[in-house]
Amino acid sequence: MDGFIRRSLRSILDGLGLSASTSRVRSAGHLLDTLVAATGASAPAVKSVGGKLKAVLAAVGVPVGGIPTTERMLQRLMSGLKPALALDSSTGRDLADLVTFTGDGNRTYFDSAGVLRVAPVNRCPVEYDPATGALLGWSIWESRTNLVTNSANPAAGSWVSVGASFTGGIPAPDNTTTAIRVVEDTSTGDHGRRPGLSGVTAGTAYTGTAYIKAGTRHRLRVLMSSGILWAGGINPGAVVNLTTGTIESVNGSGVVARLVPLRDGWFSCSLTATPVSSGNSGPVPLALPEVGASTSYPGDGISYFYLWATQMEIGSFPTPLIITAGSAVTRAAPSAALSGSAFSAIWNPAGGTLLSEAIRGAHDGMTRAVLGVSAGISTNRLLHVVGSGGGMGVYCTPPGAYVVTVPFAANVPWRAASVWVPGSARASVNAGTVSSAPHSMNLAGFSEMTLGDAYSGADQKWNGHIKRATYWPKALPDAALRAITA
Repeated sequence: MDGFIRRSLRSILDGLGLSASTSRVRSAGHLLDTLVAATGASAPAVKSVGGKLKAVLAAVGVPVGGIPTTERMLQRLMSGLKPALALDSSTGRDLADLVTFTGDGNRTYFDSAGVLRVAPVNRCPVEYDPATGALLGWSIWESRTNLVTNSANPAAGSWVSVGASFTGGIPAPDNTTTAIRVVEDTSTGDHGRRPGLSGVTAGTAYTGTAYIKAGTRHRLRVLMSSGILWAGGINPGAVVNLTTGTIESVNGSGVVARLVPLRDGWFSCSLTATPVSSGNSGPVPLALPEVGASTSYPGDGISYFYLWATQMEIGSFPTPLIITAGSAVTRAAPSAALSGSAFSAIWNPAGGTLLSEAIRGAHDGMTRAVLGVSAGISTNRLLHVVGSGGGMGVYCTPPGAYVVTVPFAANVPWRAASVWVPGSARASVNAGTVSSAPHSMNLAGFSEMTLGDAYSGADQKWNGHIKRATYWPKALPDAALRAITA
């Protein structure tokens, strides 16, 4: 019997997403105590298994439905606390196998081996950190255009060498041999290689990215060309050390620089800046000597670094590489949703609970949704969202207000849980205090659940990764909200 109780309790905790916290626990008593704490059940006077199970059933609002034997109570809890929808990227499943997903063939991601891949049309594989192999989740990004031609073919004729020559056939982050070795010549001046320049418009933020690797030259300056287009006539740029993986300095007005490690010593270095004049510009990696920040120096004719791809896009932050050939390429925004009969089959307008876990980079001052349930319109919806003001939380319309919000933190996983019944909503973020607020949403009118957007066609893409989303067709208690977001 004890084995049955243990297996049943593990199944119940799995349904709440709490199996990891009890993975080394073998005792049925400890598992039951975990369930009692997670549901906020009142401690029964009689500390028997049956007494505790009755308390849990009362806390989560699941009726016994007959004689309260241990077996019956466990079965009722397994049924009553089982999620109607459990999307978990740690299973490794493609999101397109779980919900309706559309996306073009211009989306790239890193697989579990750290190799950059092109996602097939209408598929959304799980992505991993290319340097550590850590799970990131399913990536959802807004539409962007790479203005660079032959973006991942630095040997192409549209690229230009500056005080350097190159040799090809070098292994690249996408497991091809399309990277090159850039070898400085013996002239005094800059030494590097750049793609063809792209047209930029004054007053518009651009982000340029170069994929680079240390050779005998491990210090590089990555800059935006055509200094006359930028404030003060200064090229936006950053000095990076590819041995230490650090940014040594940044120059230019309002420039934001980022250096992200990939696998096998590769890095992506991006710069965000806004030109003051229109013209042509693009990202240019240039070699640096061991000391100093000037790219103009006498070359030795043998020192080198490695270069693969570049991207130039409109926007205040970098997005995944878009591979181009002879012209600019646009990556369309994808969509991921559960709607129609698939949604109506699980939706309970009388009450429910939603959990999301996600991560993204810097806030860009725009509303960005991890998860939404709605009537497919902006005036009747519940969101797990980062708002334009930078707060992360749960938002209801109507009345158009947060139930709970916490300050945004870049590159830090956050978990949000929301509960709703007609007229009232509760929410917790990262195991914080459960807040409540009234609402006047028409829950019976909801028709879809969207991942990475507020509702279908809203264009409030998450621009980051979603690890999991879980929906229970019942309102869980406050203690459970804190437990599942811990």
